[in-house]
Amino acid sequence: PSKSSAYKLDSFRAEEFPLGMGVDQTLEILTGEDVLAGAIGRALSFTAGGDETSRAAMQGIRFTASDGKMVLDATDARTCYRETIELLEFSPTDKRLSRDPGVFLLHGDSLRRILPSLTGAVRVRAGESSVEFVSGAGTCLLQALQASQFPDIGRVIAFETPYEMTIDRGAFTEA
Repeated sequence: PSKSSAYKLDSFRAEEFPLGMGVDQTLEILTGEDVLAGAIGRALSFTAGGDETSRAAMQGIRFTASDGKMVLDATDARTCYRETIELLEFSPTDKRLSRDPGVFLLHGDSLRRILPSLTGAVRVRAGESSVEFVSGAGTCLLQALQASQFPDIGRVIAFETPYEMTIDRGAFTEA
């Protein structure tokens, strides 16, 4: 063969790749058809860019699962986004999660890469340090960030408030 068609392929032993969540799995959920992918796609537009001045937590989405629902929170430190999706199955496999909600934070860049593969119903298995997404297109394993670094948006932004503000449109556009 000629030198222009010669390729060098690096290979690794199969034992070097993870097979799944194993014993550290603490939460398993199942979402409806394309529900999770849509919610992640909308939340990604509110994550901070990958510049050096942004904290890693501001570049991700915080997932909080409890009572058959999952809340996705995202912020770029100026704007907050929150969406709640219904879960088809919610199975905390750890006693801590039966009392407290399951919380994990994933980096936006990682989620952007796997978003096209999250088709149809998606099963999510979360552990202490990683999250596994299983859909018809395959399995993706992501490293979780420390959720404690992400602000509790519910405390920072009041989503339900008895106060209402009305502004005259003309005065607002002139300001």
